[in-house]
Amino acid sequence: MLPSSVQKKPIALRGGRRVLNVQGFLLSIFVPWLVFTVLFYIMSFEFRYDYPNYAWGLSGVGVLLVVWAWRSRKLQRDAQRDILWSTYIFWALFISVIAAVVLGDVNFFYSMNPFYAAQTLNTYPNVDPSEQSATQMMDAGRLYFAPGSHVDATKAMGFKNLDIYCVAPIVKGEVKPETYDFWAAGINCCAGHSPEFHCGEVKSRGTRSGLRVMQQEQLPFFKLAVQQAESAYHIKALHPLFVYWLQDPVHAIYAFQREGYKYFILSSLTHFALNLVMVIMTAVFFVRVRHGQ
Repeated sequence: MLPSSVQKKPIALRGGRRVLNVQGFLLSIFVPWLVFTVLFYIMSFEFRYDYPNYAWGLSGVGVLLVVWAWRSRKLQRDAQRDILWSTYIFWALFISVIAAVVLGDVNFFYSMNPFYAAQTLNTYPNVDPSEQSATQMMDAGRLYFAPGSHVDATKAMGFKNLDIYCVAPIVKGEVKPETYDFWAAGINCCAGHSPEFHCGEVKSRGTRSGLRVMQQEQLPFFKLAVQQAESAYHIKALHPLFVYWLQDPVHAIYAFQREGYKYFILSSLTHFALNLVMVIMTAVFFVRVRHGQ
């Protein structure tokens, strides 16, 4: 059950008035926020990457907290005790647990998972796209291409599925490889079916490195774009490997981490502010409406 300070009736004052339960007020501010913040952290960061099953299991603890709050509210109602703050805590926990799991999963999926995955993969220097095959580098996270390597925008292609998934082969000099295995990729940064490509830092002189595309849900669409390029330009791409064309892949990796932590901190602060406003509004309702003050 909830603490007795949350359960008991408010203290009687002169004239039959009752004051607000201060401890219930404070618990309503901090308990939902702490549950949200802890679950969000568990679902977003390294623990989730290393122990995904345990992370989802701990999110189930949040569900148990909601059930506990509902049960406590029911017992208080049956005992004809004041249920203002127990009712608030139940609904605030219900919303907080759902929001923490959903938003934490989004943060992990788009920011932290690419960061952790890139950290665990290998780095390959001096990659020659005219001689080497992507099958030799299936565990690549960062690739630094040999001097003379560049993105061949004349063979760019895009596949449209709401967004345009853009690809262009990475080549060395004027050599035409037997199979175009290395591809620069991006979203909404090409013209589709015409040879125009401005993804990543392709316009920056001297760029010849790439960070592997980690978002698994995007890879099928990039592969479809490559298949269209094979048909349009009469080339072969047996084992396409997709990278973001960048001058500094390490900086890009840590940009994922910074984005993940920023999203976590902003979400936690936003939850605290919104919950505080709702608690104050509930207190005003108690004082001015329910008790005629």
